[in-house]
Amino acid sequence: MAPSGTSIVAASLQEAGKSASDFGRKLLAACIIDDVEGIVLLSVALSLTANSGQINPTELVRTSLVAVSFVLVSIFLGAKILPEILKRVIKVISEPSLFALFLGGGLVLSYAASLLGLSPVTGAFLVGAIIPAKKLGEKMLDRILLMETVFAAVFFTSIGMSVQPTSVAVLLPVLVLAIIGSVAARLVGGLGGAFAGGLKGKVALLAAIALISRAEMSLIIGKGGVDQGLASPDLITIAAIVVVVSIGIAAPALKWALPSVEASEEVGRNIAREKR
Repeated sequence: MAPSGTSIVAASLQEAGKSASDFGRKLLAACIIDDVEGIVLLSVALSLTANSGQINPTELVRTSLVAVSFVLVSIFLGAKILPEILKRVIKVISEPSLFALFLGGGLVLSYAASLLGLSPVTGAFLVGAIIPAKKLGEKMLDRILLMETVFAAVFFTSIGMSVQPTSVAVLLPVLVLAIIGSVAARLVGGLGGAFAGGLKGKVALLAAIALISRAEMSLIIGKGGVDQGLASPDLITIAAIVVVVSIGIAAPALKWALPSVEASEEVGRNIAREKR
């Protein structure tokens, strides 16, 4: 239940027109780092289950190094080499064909990740992270959103079928603890990160509240644990309810407080200009 809901935070910031603000960039950067961190930890955890749950220190170190290296190398190649390749490729193939190549690249990287003993979601996430956003990403946005809608429908339907509403009453004590624990931990960690990142006062508090939200990564981790036989299907029910409750807390708070944060940032900028 650890990773923040990047999609929820991004949608709230975009709706308010604050994605490009200083606060918005810092918040999105925190969410993306959070996702990468969660994916690496998921890959390490799932790879350890291949040894019947026995934790081998050597295997733990190897898998951790492989996961971190895979992420860093993929991002480096995407930032340094991919743009140069695209400059040549985009002149000779159409946009639909290019989109198909990226989609195929996601499947190939997912397969490569699984061969290395990592979670397949690692490869899929990285392809989305390395697509150049400014020009190519904007051109392919409609197609990307269409695929997102299709895959999201399939994914959330499969998750919905795994949720057991009849077990909610039995799980209520665990649910209450999970919600309190996830919110409290996120507030403490979010405030610490916000202060370290130079945010102060209500801006830091809002950042911490925004990071409370959970989304698809929590469900992917929960389903991975159930599929590996590490937990009962009740884990998906718990994760799904925590996701819903966390979004119900974070999304309205973010939408309500963003205007005052922008005003506070503007005052700070004016004071800094006057000092100069």
